[in-house]
Amino acid sequence: MLLPKLESIRSEFMGKIVMGVCQGDVHDIGKNIVVAMLRGAGFYVVDLGIDVPPQKFIETIEKENPQIVGASSYISTTIDELKRLNEEMKKASVRDRVKYLIGGASVYPKHVEEVGADAFANDALEAVEVAKKLIGG
Repeated sequence: MLLPKLESIRSEFMGKIVMGVCQGDVHDIGKNIVVAMLRGAGFYVVDLGIDVPPQKFIETIEKENPQIVGASSYISTTIDELKRLNEEMKKASVRDRVKYLIGGASVYPKHVEEVGADAFANDALEAVEVAKKLIGG
């Protein structure tokens, strides 16, 4: 119910983001809130959903040409999937085309360096601010 209202107050197009929950994780409440907030802030968000394998992220990057890729991990056992996503993006030669934003209940600032991300967001409000900074806004 809230999403259409958030989208209707959008003031300008901020950029494009591909978002998804990393492979092996099916928790998406936080991701859904982040997606809604990003859309309300003017971002076009391609939501890949849950349990997203790296190849799906890569295919979507190639098709959509976003500025940012966002991946979340709710359970600590999937932190390695965030790192694997970074490695697979590098292998596919798409990593240098996007900024990589991570978050989720099991993710902390220390993971940015560990997984090779560009940034971390602790919650939806911070995700919007970090996304704006990542695209130079």
